[in-house]
Amino acid sequence: MPTAISPATISREFHRNGGLRTYQHHKADRFSRERRQQVPLKITFTAKKKAVVRERLKKWSPDQISNTPEAQGGVSISHERIYKYIFQDKAEGGKLYENVRWSKKKRKKTGGA
Repeated sequence: MPTAISPATISREFHRNGGLRTYQHHKADRFSRERRQQVPLKITFTAKKKAVVRERLKKWSPDQISNTPEAQGGVSISHERIYKYIFQDKAEGGKLYENVRWSKKKRKKTGGA
């Protein structure tokens, strides 16, 4: 079932790309791609934050690191991004993964005699 698109969204699309009388979808698509390329990527995982994560991983889990407020020296990085950083480091021959407390999923045996 298709979702309804807000009239405000349609209005913005038309006004952004020439108005109701001159709107052409292929030009709108090209303009959209050009605008997208002009936006600089926001780098939020800086060297300073990486250093904090490296230090904290010695005692804390990625979840604990991401849930610590910045006022207490924490970093505003999701636990998922921290895990990606750990896996990237491991692929490059690093040892960060040794500090993480891994545990296998606990499963109950089913059935059987």
